Amino acid sequence: SLPAFDELQRALLAGEAAQVRYAIRDPELGQRWLLTRVAPRTEGGAPSVVTLDVTEQERSRARTEELLRELSSILDSSSAGIAFLRGNTLVRCNRSFERFLGISAGGVAGASLRELFSSQPQACAVADDAELALLESGVYETEIEIVLPQRAPQWVSLAARRIGPPGPAAEVVAVLSDVTRLK
Repeated sequence: SLPAFDELQRALLAGEAAQVRYAIRDPELGQRWLLTRVAPRTEGGAPSVVTLDVTEQERSRARTEELLRELSSILDSSSAGIAFLRGNTLVRCNRSFERFLGISAGGVAGASLRELFSSQPQACAVADDAELALLESGVYETEIEIVLPQRAPQWVSLAARRIGPPGPAAEVVAVLSDVTRLK
């Protein structure tokens, strides 16, 4: 965080506005994270400086990032396709979900259910049915055939669950599993 601290020093010397987050090492407390805000000088006055100890926020942010990395590793190693949607929009999915739909890595965030299944005529109707069922009961399950170029047809089980109350921003977890052998 030395560059951030240097930025703070420059702002103080120039009397310019700045907001900087940086780490310090306290002899008794160990590493602490501080957030300093500098308001510009007023005519003839000194700049206003406020410093807050944001160590707990920084620890929480770092822990959240670590948990997200761990969870992403777990989900990406799963053979099931797993997706998280908010409303009708895909927020995040694992690689298996992309492979099931024949979509390039990272190419689906922000897509609607209908867009995700647009290359599968049978699945477009499923997207409409899923939206209605999730709104009404919060649960939707079906099996559909996915046909992709240069691949044998594949049957997948789609299970979707709404998390929380219904509404335009309802959150949904969807799981695709290969059931071709069972068919």
